[in-house]
Amino acid sequence: MPFHIQSGATATYHNGVLVGVNATATGPTLITVNQGTVNVGGSVAPIAYDAADTVQSFTLPDGTVGAISMTIPWDQVDSTQASQSLTPTALNLNIAGQNFAYGSANYTIAPTLLFSNGTFQGVNFSLNTAAVPGFAYTTVALNGLNATITAATGQQFLVAAPPTTTMLGLDFSAVQTASFTYDMSINVTYTDGTSKTVDFSVPAGTTNSGLRDMVYSALKGAGLPETPVLSGNNRLIVEGTAKAALKTVWIQAAKQPKSGLNPSVVDLKVNGQLNTPTVTPNLIVKPYQP
Repeated sequence: MPFHIQSGATATYHNGVLVGVNATATGPTLITVNQGTVNVGGSVAPIAYDAADTVQSFTLPDGTVGAISMTIPWDQVDSTQASQSLTPTALNLNIAGQNFAYGSANYTIAPTLLFSNGTFQGVNFSLNTAAVPGFAYTTVALNGLNATITAATGQQFLVAAPPTTTMLGLDFSAVQTASFTYDMSINVTYTDGTSKTVDFSVPAGTTNSGLRDMVYSALKGAGLPETPVLSGNNRLIVEGTAKAALKTVWIQAAKQPKSGLNPSVVDLKVNGQLNTPTVTPNLIVKPYQP
């Protein structure tokens, strides 16, 4: 027998992060969702929401999941720096049905994003949750890709907090204005087997930012698992999801006939990258002679 969601269901967001739902479903039993908890036939349990922008997660021995979602200022990432620290635009920790957003929760050490040569190395922060009534944990601290959680009982857990998906920051700033018109094909692949290809022509005179916008428009309508995002004046963020991590962005572009001059896109670089323990995405740019 199916469940039916009653009208009037609502969702609550904080800085673009899903933090709660209110809904009631009728069926074989009554299910009520009230922000961070769910009541199924009289049994109540916490909910951990899977935010679309979750970047890191950890799992405690009892199965409790912590999800860290954040908005990363990718346009500030510098792949020439061996060590770089940045402040997230927004950050939220969801654990045991509770959301702790930076700016409202008691972060005793402010979140700092860590990068090495443009690759994400985790986040540092310390959060005090001792004042939350009945909450099972008193502190949560992140040190790069590791988490330390202290329970109200005093027991401490040290667990890995790896990234949950992959991302490439495509930097068009070094791309020269196109000196001739050329054809370009972009193929994007993911770990779930998804493969999408877009083809278009780049007119002579197209600037670096103009090419960035053309690539964005083409990929935006390609039905990718995660829609690309514009960042700054010259960057495009191509990313995957927890179930479909980004594997490869493959670009083929035609050289100028007869002269063999390379198309302007050959100067496209990666500036900002997110890897999982098992997947490292790649950018491949290959000019060809038509």
